Amino acid sequence: MKLVAIDMDGTLLNHKGQISEENACALRRAEQEGLQVIIATGRSYTNAKELLAAAGLHPPIISVNGALLHSEAGKLMACQPLPGTVLKPVWAKLAAQDIYLEVYTNRGIVTKTKSRTILESQWRNFRSSLPSLSADQFYTFLDHHLAQTTQVKDQELQKMLTYKELEVYKLLLYSFDQQQLKELKQELNEISGLNVTSSDRYNLELTSHEATKGKALKKAAHLLRIPLSEVVAIGDNLNDVSMLQIAGFSVAMGNAEEEVKQICDFITLTNDQHGVAHVVYGLLDGQLPHGGQAKQNA
Repeated sequence: MKLVAIDMDGTLLNHKGQISEENACALRRAEQEGLQVIIATGRSYTNAKELLAAAGLHPPIISVNGALLHSEAGKLMACQPLPGTVLKPVWAKLAAQDIYLEVYTNRGIVTKTKSRTILESQWRNFRSSLPSLSADQFYTFLDHHLAQTTQVKDQELQKMLTYKELEVYKLLLYSFDQQQLKELKQELNEISGLNVTSSDRYNLELTSHEATKGKALKKAAHLLRIPLSEVVAIGDNLNDVSMLQIAGFSVAMGNAEEEVKQICDFITLTNDQHGVAHVVYGLLDGQLPHGGQAKQNA
């Protein structure tokens, strides 16, 4: 295997949103020994780059679920924004929804001023059904998201979306109301040219149909002159499925969604057990499966 594509949240990052020293050491060793690493994340390019650089890592990055591909040097290699013809009907469906919304653009991440109030209200209403999400965890999560955004009024955001120079890469929706997400997903899936996926049970992520981790990984492998049969992909959630399906060898995290585990060749340890490091060391030592369990034994 010559290339390993790694998701961030729930995969490379532990539950605290950090890259463990074990994972960082494994990726640094991979760089030294000639195993090409590429990161594939739903996060913005800037945020992903900062997290990786803090751990001493500077790989190519697929960001916003495949909408952007940057080289190790930070050069933009591919870009797939949401076309206006797709964004317009999407916005028409979302305008009447009382839902937390982030818009990923070439001018940063923008959210509505009332987004915090919306999500706080939903969290209180559904708190009894979210026993694993404490108040501290919720507000840490909320503050982390809002710290990366520019907050504007509804009318300002709607006006921004009409700017010709504005490129929209992704819309991120959060809701603790599972019925609301289910109904929205059904409606949004009817829009031609739109890719609808999720990175956890409480969100929907909307990109161009051409912006998926799988298509971006295929592009990256082509640029690196590495056949897909020589690619390993590691992920944990639904927005990873497209790259897991095209890779020569697919690995699900121990904490992955069951649907993801079912399509993968191998299941490694969890993100808190440095599952990525176990896979990378296995690749470097030529001993995969390693540090987990073969799918047939899962």
